[in-house]
Amino acid sequence: MHIAFSGPQSSGKSTLLRQVKKLYPNDFLYVEEVTRTIANTYKVPINEGATDLTQILIVNHQLQNSLIDYKTQNKAGVIHDRCLIDGYVYTEYLYNRGKLSPNNNTLGYAKQLLTDYLKHIDCIFYTDPSDVPLVDDGVRSSNVAFRDDVTARFERIIALDDIKSRVMRLKGTVEQRMELVNSVISKLTL
Repeated sequence: MHIAFSGPQSSGKSTLLRQVKKLYPNDFLYVEEVTRTIANTYKVPINEGATDLTQILIVNHQLQNSLIDYKTQNKAGVIHDRCLIDGYVYTEYLYNRGKLSPNNNTLGYAKQLLTDYLKHIDCIFYTDPSDVPLVDDGVRSSNVAFRDDVTARFERIIALDDIKSRVMRLKGTVEQRMELVNSVISKLTL
């Protein structure tokens, strides 16, 4: 089973992943947030300044994560901080702002991966940003217009027929969100 937290920046994904790791420390493989890892490893810009290279690295990493074989490691599944939806949404944002080269077809590549491989994600916890303050941590963007635009794109993607049945919207406090997360994970692992 593959479970992913998905949503705009500063919407609670990493916080929830840490909480799940406390509840199920040995049951799952955990995939930490990809974007910062890519930025640090390859010294590429992220957020509004990302490039074709950034987005290709990110969606390739998310593709590899969606195909992790957890059974060979005797785990109940994999829980991801971000998935191919995130890679596609941010790539689309950048493309529509003219930040990506139309000649490289980065958007087409991200869309193809989303179409072909998102089916490997069994449950998507969408972290609704409406009740989470946008915090400047020095890495993530604190641009409200950027977050609002990205949020609208997420809302459109998670409403698609082939995706919406796997999406669980998380709202409220961390405790309220974790109540739903724990309930869903318990049902999925029975």
